[in-house]
Amino acid sequence: MKNWSSSSLLQELAAEQEQKLLFTSLRRRRKTSMDEVHVMGIQDNTVEEDDMMRKLEAKAIRLLYRNQREGLGHALPPKTHYAFTTFQLSLGQSTSFTYNLTNYQNDTLEWNGDISSYKGRVVCEINKLHSLNMNHIPHFAQVAFPCWSVLHQFASAKRYIKLNRIQLKKLTSKWIIDLIEIFRDAGITLLDHGTSEQVGPKGMKETVWAISIDKQNNGGFPRELENLKFSVENSKYFLNSHLDVQALQRRVLATNFTQGSQRRHRMPLRALLIDRAGSTREWIYSNETASQIKREWGDDIHVKVISTLNGTLHEQAIEMHNADIIISPHGAQLTNLAFICPCTAVLELFPHNYYLGYFQPLVLSAGGIAFDGYPWDRSPLVDTSAEFISDKKTRQSLRKSPIYASPESILRVLPNVISHILSCRRGE
Repeated sequence: MKNWSSSSLLQELAAEQEQKLLFTSLRRRRKTSMDEVHVMGIQDNTVEEDDMMRKLEAKAIRLLYRNQREGLGHALPPKTHYAFTTFQLSLGQSTSFTYNLTNYQNDTLEWNGDISSYKGRVVCEINKLHSLNMNHIPHFAQVAFPCWSVLHQFASAKRYIKLNRIQLKKLTSKWIIDLIEIFRDAGITLLDHGTSEQVGPKGMKETVWAISIDKQNNGGFPRELENLKFSVENSKYFLNSHLDVQALQRRVLATNFTQGSQRRHRMPLRALLIDRAGSTREWIYSNETASQIKREWGDDIHVKVISTLNGTLHEQAIEMHNADIIISPHGAQLTNLAFICPCTAVLELFPHNYYLGYFQPLVLSAGGIAFDGYPWDRSPLVDTSAEFISDKKTRQSLRKSPIYASPESILRVLPNVISHILSCRRGE
């Protein structure tokens, strides 16, 4: 029997409506015969995996009905039940951004042709004013990814990334250094702090275009340092999401890159749980959650628990690229969500009173499915005031809280998550 509370009623009704739509979709797909499977062009070696997927769908339906009937019991503190909602952009918003081209020389030479055929020089600037700490992976990526995205449009140009007010020797993060090397391998030259904008030969009559990323009203790119204004809406990383993301993934992952179509029938699913053990926002019940997933889903889901992502950029990217389900507290390790495969589901766990739409757009840009996890019966947008977390000390204090998300609430949402994955794999 369910115990309705006024604050959870709308959440429950919305969840039930979403589940009804999923039930209808799943039932329709289960009617597909093996003959139809061959007509759709699926090879014989995928038939067994396809059969496993249908059995997984059937199990997801049963568990969705069970969860709808039984609900969640009370959690014993400090364990906290979490509610999960799919991350949606606000009306009229996107994960893209706008930029301007300005002429360094201010001469009369102009270029109005096709971007991809332009053979001149283009410079994108990474400026310290964009962030408080450019040695912090998410902050660097929040400027470097858009630079990559814009420069990717200029396929025939001489491309540069310029460090302004940041010295290369002071960028000590191995991840950041690896990313700079990826840029270099892609034909993008790094200009260190103090290098002249006139990158062409002295006296050469050539227009050098500077890329200026427009300030966005939502998402903190670039951050407004003067007033420390902070938005919880969403960050922006890539112009043409899937094309630019795949181009970056191919460079970083090399032979480990997998096309989304190659993953369409891969079974069993692989779940990666990151608990940030020994750090802020540590997820206390990660191992208990892993045990319960194994007990309920058996061989359908292979579960791996890690404390954080270590090693080179390449190694961290592979870890994310190989997962079908990622469950993790909010944190810098999620910058690597830029390297997930399409249809990967990401459950991001937030502490009470702290919410940020920072990494979810990376999930959407890569073709994944983003879920926000927040304490049950609470509203992350109501609890998290933009003015409140604009105070640095307050924000840092709120961010430190451990994550007590209960295994029971993770298990409750998994059938819904799996249904989204399978629907996405079929292009529904």
